[in-house]
Amino acid sequence: MHLADTAFYDKNSKTPTPAFWEQDIYRVLADHKELNTVEGLCIRDKADNSKNDSILAVLQVGTKVNLNLNLHDENHNWYAVTSLAEGYSSIPELKSIKHTQGVTQTDILGWIFIGKEMASLEFEILELKTHEKLLSGQSEKISILKKEFKTNWVKSKGLRVRNDKKILSMLPEGTQVKISGNKKAKHFVELIEVIRDGKPTIPLPNEKTKIWFDCLERISRGKNYNEVVVLDTPFPIKAGDLIGHIGHDHTPKISLSQNSTEIKCDTNLHVECFTCDDLPNFIAQTRAEASQLPEKDKTLLGISKQAKLLKSPKDADTDVGQHTEIKVISEDINVKWLQVEITVSTTNKKTVWIENSEEISKNINAEGNITLATDKKAWSEYPLQASEVANNSSIIDTPLLLNINNGVFKTLSHRAVDKDETLWIFIEHALDKNNIPIRGWLAINSEGVKKVSCWDWFDFKLIEEKATTKEFYLDVKKSSSRDNASLEAYKPTLKETLTILDRQYHLDQKNMPR
Repeated sequence: MHLADTAFYDKNSKTPTPAFWEQDIYRVLADHKELNTVEGLCIRDKADNSKNDSILAVLQVGTKVNLNLNLHDENHNWYAVTSLAEGYSSIPELKSIKHTQGVTQTDILGWIFIGKEMASLEFEILELKTHEKLLSGQSEKISILKKEFKTNWVKSKGLRVRNDKKILSMLPEGTQVKISGNKKAKHFVELIEVIRDGKPTIPLPNEKTKIWFDCLERISRGKNYNEVVVLDTPFPIKAGDLIGHIGHDHTPKISLSQNSTEIKCDTNLHVECFTCDDLPNFIAQTRAEASQLPEKDKTLLGISKQAKLLKSPKDADTDVGQHTEIKVISEDINVKWLQVEITVSTTNKKTVWIENSEEISKNINAEGNITLATDKKAWSEYPLQASEVANNSSIIDTPLLLNINNGVFKTLSHRAVDKDETLWIFIEHALDKNNIPIRGWLAINSEGVKKVSCWDWFDFKLIEEKATTKEFYLDVKKSSSRDNASLEAYKPTLKETLTILDRQYHLDQKNMPR
């Protein structure tokens, strides 16, 4: 199964997570007011500090970088940084950019101002005062250097890692960590481990370090990413337990617009079902158990082939005036038609059916009375009659298994109850023998329509496949070029698969699933 990745949970922070994931993980909160900006030297996308929008990041004091000694300005003040020394990082994390010089292109991270000619590849960002001493007497360069040292650039912001005496490193927003100690507001906690989604700007020492607890949020995440994880201890899972959310196919499917680089990927559920050796006996036993279930536990509706849909209700044959005194007789008012009693005179009352609406159902008072705002058509008999099915029906040719508890079947537009308490539901998506969509009303427990449970195995067809792998492969290859609807020449498994796929086309269409 394609499970949702960590980006899904980051985006949907309130979505529940599997209980067997690690529960004691903390993440650096984004935009928390107590995060600090990095103090250090700017790295820019060009050897020019005239505009602030050229800043890529601020390299924390103590960061070591690798220089390209062949890439510098004419005065050897600005040098290109090819990489950060091993173990060092930046906030935000720097990405490689292309520098073009003549016909040559070189990958660099950016440019830093040093103010003097360099002979060593490695350069460490020192405190501003230390750099100033190296440029003693060169006031113009010192002025530029001061501008390049930043303490308040908002895009370089993170959580300070420190010991009792000083700041050692910083963690970017979103970094996942493990901690210990007093996990309460306004307290420091010990940083045990940096797990993922962020790197310390400067390698952490082996000594104890601490971070500010208020800038953290507790989350639940898997132990490792992109690999099979064996849990330290087995974790029991029962029916209904959350094991994850459906993820997305990694293959891009649809471009949202012709000129857009944004790609929409389909949700993808892949299920592998393993069965016992004697599946027919298992099905027979579970069907026997299902037959003993009470009606309330049968939450599915099995609609067999040849079941009949009543295309439309009868035409109204009377009407009700807007000022008529009306009493609602129907106990269930969340239905398409209501049975009402009309007072014609002090000695004469009659019963009719009227079409319900959200407005009508809301205005029925505690005594069951209602006054109509306008004249309304009515029926002297219930609008849906089983006797009408023979002359006003569509025949379903593809069996359906529907969830009765589906929200749509709970709306008054899709359910109706007649005077005999028979429940009718409106079916919007069915197919006739020509694969043409049909719709209409079905009465529960009418011919070919019954409530079932999942253990009834409704319309389940058991296929015994005896073909070899080679035979099956050749069958599949043959199907890729078929030009007619005949399936008799194919092996049982492929025949049934193609039968299902063929249902997406009208019979008069020449398209064939391949």
